[in-house]
Amino acid sequence: MRRILAYCMIASSCAGFQANADDGEYLKVCDTWGEGYFLLPGSETCLKISGSVTFDLSGGEDVYSGELLGRVVPTSSASIDFSTASETDLGALKSVLSIDLDGASDEGGGVTLSEAVLELNGVLVGATSSQFDMWLNSAGEVLSDDVVAYGPSFTNLISYTASFDEGWSAMFGVEQGEIRDDSDFIVHGVVPHAVAGIRLDADRIQIGSVIGYDSVGKQVAAKARLDLEMSDSFSTFAMVGYRSGRAEPGYFGAWEGRLAAWTGFSLHVSDEVVLNSQAAYTDTGKYAIAASIDYELIPSLLISTEFAFTSLRTEEGVRDSAIGGLVSIEREF
Repeated sequence: MRRILAYCMIASSCAGFQANADDGEYLKVCDTWGEGYFLLPGSETCLKISGSVTFDLSGGEDVYSGELLGRVVPTSSASIDFSTASETDLGALKSVLSIDLDGASDEGGGVTLSEAVLELNGVLVGATSSQFDMWLNSAGEVLSDDVVAYGPSFTNLISYTASFDEGWSAMFGVEQGEIRDDSDFIVHGVVPHAVAGIRLDADRIQIGSVIGYDSVGKQVAAKARLDLEMSDSFSTFAMVGYRSGRAEPGYFGAWEGRLAAWTGFSLHVSDEVVLNSQAAYTDTGKYAIAASIDYELIPSLLISTEFAFTSLRTEEGVRDSAIGGLVSIEREF
């Protein structure tokens, strides 16, 4: 599940004004927030509208469940994001609204709210991916990066991120939880899930860790990650996870077993072609390997081809495996 979280926008001032010598009016400069922002008429708010349209063709076996697909399965989907930013007396005020639209497929279609957040001076409130996921930037760049799950995907939360000198930052938050795979991790009492993290973002190296307390399952889970940019064209990462419970997966420790690990790399062969690979493992013996080729046919039109293998364990404890392939065509705007 490859997603660049929209709320992580450029934290710079939008306080500049540009004079129009003809009529004496002032136009807000929104480019300081990043590409694509424009001023809403009659306001001091900068708005960016973005999204994607995706068409996928899957074949072979489902590498998540091991189910034989039996044929090529087409899936269509789209997403649209509305991002706003403005400078206030209390600092930068940002908001993101993201909607996913799933089209024709074997399971039908629907509209899903994937993100609705407000951010002011490091305080983030709303509904989005868990900080246990976001803080370490999920996993790799392959499409099926979560065959070995690395954390919760959607929750209401309140968190605060403080930034320090030399690239250091720290985060603390509380979360409501989610319903996942028929398991209810939503907090119904007064004690929320708690999560905290620390991270160093240097020039070509990023190091981070995150820890979460699952108040429903009474479990503790933690992850640590190292990212290295070896050159302008090659980058790699390694991440390890631990959870105190070993029976069923918990809210933060969403993987099977107690220990889990993920590693992978991205190689930019040219301006148009990127090779991605990822391997993941848990101490139950489950492992998943995926490799993909991303080809930018023209600007904003990406064609990805991916092959994945998963070692699965059936309910009887017998080892099984699944091999699947995917072709994805994505138009971003």
